[in-house]
Amino acid sequence: MGFLILMLTGRHLRIAAALALPLITGCAHGPTAGDPFEAANRRVFAFNEQVDSHFLAPVARGYRRFVPGPVRRGVSNAFANLRDLGGFVNASLQGNLKGAAGNGSRVAINSTAGVFGLFDVASSLGIEGYRTDFGHTLATWGVDRGPYLVLPLLGPATARSGAGAVVDIGMQQQWPLPGGFGVTAAEAVDTRAALLAADSMVSGDRYLFVREAYLQYRANLVGESHAIDSFAEDEDSYDWGD
Repeated sequence: MGFLILMLTGRHLRIAAALALPLITGCAHGPTAGDPFEAANRRVFAFNEQVDSHFLAPVARGYRRFVPGPVRRGVSNAFANLRDLGGFVNASLQGNLKGAAGNGSRVAINSTAGVFGLFDVASSLGIEGYRTDFGHTLATWGVDRGPYLVLPLLGPATARSGAGAVVDIGMQQQWPLPGGFGVTAAEAVDTRAALLAADSMVSGDRYLFVREAYLQYRANLVGESHAIDSFAEDEDSYDWGD
């Protein structure tokens, strides 16, 4: 699955992958209007797949095997708390007061009552988060999506979401946390571990599968698609290996 995990949260990657299943059957090989750099993208994709296969996936399997489930959930919650903090900033930049208030409340509650985000107290209180990132912010500012790209290590992107990801990662490095980029690497391992059970969902041409899953995810995120996220309500009925 490559380094798609650095761009998506585990939960929504699984949904996007499920949405992509019927989409890839209609995809033709060769460059498309939205993927003019397919030949180069495929080479980068193959490199990322090798890095994932030989490094990230084995580390993630070891993490799942040796770290107890409650500890992994606490780590995942802590990273989700950081994403909510980034979401608060992006919602504010978008002028979305409701989203900013929701994410700000989640960060305040989970960082205190939730012991630095280890426990998701806010969700138990019915406070929902607003899913967003700087690529989404750029979309609200009228920036075009641009062509589909596959970035070394970072994985699938569009010109807009790729630029946004760089800003989001740089923003995360400004939080008053020890570890710097080590925090980003740890988050990658934690998210990859959550996706191990979803590897079997990828079928056929892996490049096309990931491309369509990613573009569907981004279109839904920024409101550029009318596709119904029918998998969201049913997700909890599946066993994803937690």
